[in-house]
This record gives sequence, C-alpha cells and structure tokens, in this order.
Amino acid sequence: RYQMSTDGQLNLFASHQLTDTSSQFSVLIFDLPFTFSMQQVVRLTVYEAGYRQQLTSRDQLYLSAARRYQEFETTGETEEIDSFSARWNHQFSPMISGYLFGTYEYRRYSEFDREDNEREIGFGLQANLYRNLELEGFVALRNQTSDDRLYDYDEMRIGVKATYYPRY
Repeated sequence: RYQMSTDGQLNLFASHQLTDTSSQFSVLIFDLPFTFSMQQVVRLTVYEAGYRQQLTSRDQLYLSAARRYQEFETTGETEEIDSFSARWNHQFSPMISGYLFGTYEYRRYSEFDREDNEREIGFGLQANLYRNLELEGFVALRNQTSDDRLYDYDEMRIGVKATYYPRY
C-alpha cells in the first residue's frame, strides 16, 4: 500500500500459488450410475492494482485493474482474465450509504479456443441498523458476449445480505 496523499491510496498485489481443483460428473449407462472425479494442480498467478480516492467527506471512488492467469498442470489448459472495475460510494447519512459499480472482464480459454467479454453495472444500498447488524441490497445487469454464441447471455442479479457481528 502506498498513501499517495491524505485522500488517495494506491494498492498493489501480486500472487503466485499452487492450488488444486476437482471436477465430478456422473453418467448413467444401462441404469447404472458411474461417477468420475478428476483432480489437478492449478498454477494461479494474479496481479492487481487498485486506487482509492476520497473525493469529499461523503464520496469515495475506487478503481482497480487485474490480470489472472491459471494453468492446469494435468491437461495443459490455460485461462487468462483481464479485468477492470470501478465503484463509487456515497454516504447519505451516518447509517445509510449507497454505491454504483461497473466491471469489465476479458477472458481467454485455451481448451475451447474461446474469448468472452463480460460487462456488469449496478447499484446498491447499505444500512448499519445497530452497532453489530448491517443490511445490504443490490441490483445489477450483466451481459456476456463470446466468439461462441452459445455462451452469450444477459442477466439481472438481485442480492440481499445481512451481516451480524456478535458482541463478546
């Protein structure tokens, strides 16, 4: 983290790790179920840069750009993701705040020789009802286009979250 000014902060993150993934699928042959599992090692590399700016006492802007690269050791497949996101927060009162956000992701899959573009925009509200209870709700529109039309879609996402922090 680097404090650029009293109102701005730059965050840089890099990670390279080994992890694993597993897939499971079942096939029914002559009314007999066969279940197959596959596990493989994944090399995950992530680079991310973010900038947070306090615009006013009630407004904050956050911008981030990231690159993720996954290499699956067993199959040799790769997935690359380049993304950009922006979020603007506004404090309406000491207890209620709102936000607008947008994201863009560009994905490449070597196994399928496929490229996807995903965009999402949305807004949300957060309320701190008590010292230890927060409620949040959001609505977002997501659109994905792909060079394989089978993976094109539009969707609306609606979410509600309650967070309770117990007191000890």
